[in-house]
Amino acid sequence: MAHSVPPAWFVARMAELGPFGPDDPALPPVALAVSGGGDSLCLAWLARHWRTNLRALVVDHGLRADSAQEARLTFDRLTHMGVPARVLTLTDLARGAGMAARARQARYRVLLDACRAEGCVNLLLGHQADDQAETAFMRRRAGSGPDGLAAMGWVTIRGGVRLVRPLLGVSRLALRNTLREAGLAWVDDPSNEDRRAERVRVRHALAASPAHLSPSGLPDEQHKPPGLTPDTHPVAPAAPVAGLAASPGGTALSARGQYWVLAMQAGTRRMARETARAQAFARQVALLPHGWARLGAVLPCPDLMQVLVRCVGGLDYPPPLSSVASLCAHPREATLAGARLVRWRDEWVLIREQADIAPPVAAHDRAMWDNRFRLVLPPAWNTALLGETRPDPMSADPASRDPAPSDLISHALPSSGRVASGRVSASPAPAGQALSNGVSSGPNGVFCNSGGSDASCLSHGVGVCRESVDGLTVGAAGFGLPRAVRAGWPAAFCATLPALRWRGKLVSIPALGWEQAGWEGASALFCPSMAATGGGLYGCRESAPAHYVCPAY
Repeated sequence: MAHSVPPAWFVARMAELGPFGPDDPALPPVALAVSGGGDSLCLAWLARHWRTNLRALVVDHGLRADSAQEARLTFDRLTHMGVPARVLTLTDLARGAGMAARARQARYRVLLDACRAEGCVNLLLGHQADDQAETAFMRRRAGSGPDGLAAMGWVTIRGGVRLVRPLLGVSRLALRNTLREAGLAWVDDPSNEDRRAERVRVRHALAASPAHLSPSGLPDEQHKPPGLTPDTHPVAPAAPVAGLAASPGGTALSARGQYWVLAMQAGTRRMARETARAQAFARQVALLPHGWARLGAVLPCPDLMQVLVRCVGGLDYPPPLSSVASLCAHPREATLAGARLVRWRDEWVLIREQADIAPPVAAHDRAMWDNRFRLVLPPAWNTALLGETRPDPMSADPASRDPAPSDLISHALPSSGRVASGRVSASPAPAGQALSNGVSSGPNGVFCNSGGSDASCLSHGVGVCRESVDGLTVGAAGFGLPRAVRAGWPAAFCATLPALRWRGKLVSIPALGWEQAGWEGASALFCPSMAATGGGLYGCRESAPAHYVCPAY
């Protein structure tokens, strides 16, 4: 029988995974992702013994008829536990192919958005030792590289938030024993027993005793897990991992225990590689805020190139190391996993692949585009873009129309000039005076007439007229930017940059410092979902069985 988890153990573990800020209600809380299942609910119970300034985030995927009721039940249980909670409801998740992966991505998106909205630096997750063993098994079976075998980290960074997994050394059974001892109930998600899902099949495979393995590691016919048919793609029970048949204390390990130890050992080696990778990165690579990487005259080693492709390509996971190694062995201009390798001025540069770039999305403060850039808008823009319900911008009464950003921030601009094409231009012409090529001036600055094109506006360094802020999007700048706007960068590079458009008219390319008059102050921060040089914590933390280094089953 597995142990239960003492709160004192959890408090000691959190001290190792910090630093965390003071437990002060005046500061942003530590967030927890709580589904209502046994793992995450036990995490909340343990965390309540660690600190009081917490915020539990409950995601309702809306995929099952009972999901809203279960989310409310979980909210009530957390409230009774003394943990403030908030329910996040997904409304745009459709059924269909790849639903599990899409649900996971959507879940992380809303969780991270909620953390950033509340200023939470840390998000605690309930992944536990069984999850870690299953992940290591699946990655080994898929031929994952050495970093992949490290499975999940105790700490990883995603979207500017620290994801902390303090329960990776505790078995699922131990967490449920803890809840039983505390007299707490939890929600069982029926999808966790749906053997159409790979992870569920792997879970049952790891539950098979190593004694039932043939010398090849495949199951004996009489010991196949029940309930599997060819249609459910059975997974063979795990073969023993070489050198990991026993724990440090000599106790025989189950298949799950062996794959857990495999992940921990791979994690320790990963930490050593990430240290070396960071040193090589500092010597050779310049990662630019434009979302490009300058690599020098000679390509970096495949290990470093792999993480750079993931970073520049906006991927959550790195591409296969074999593909990257092939490119490094025979350097050439090529595309790989959403990134494009080009030769420019006697050096290699990694940029985003234009054909794979994300479509435009609605622009608002903190909007994420292409899984790489986060938009930051001035407060005055937020008032116009995200404020209360506004009058119809086409109302007959001009006084009732919503002000455009230029109107809201014009008082903050110097009267002697306006920002245009990345430089300060002279004061606009007198109000109402017509300029050439469809350009005219008005009380709030210089604007293009509604028929002007991107190119004509850019060439004159002036803004686009607008009656309201409806229709503002962020997407790729595209081709056709004048040389002066590109600041010496190649057109193919600049085409991948994030740009703001209002009703189809280009008004800002923040990375180039180019802004139409009246649209000043927006930023697009390059923040890929995963850091290029680590920032995580993997591998063995302790070696004593009492500290759950090898979870009991």
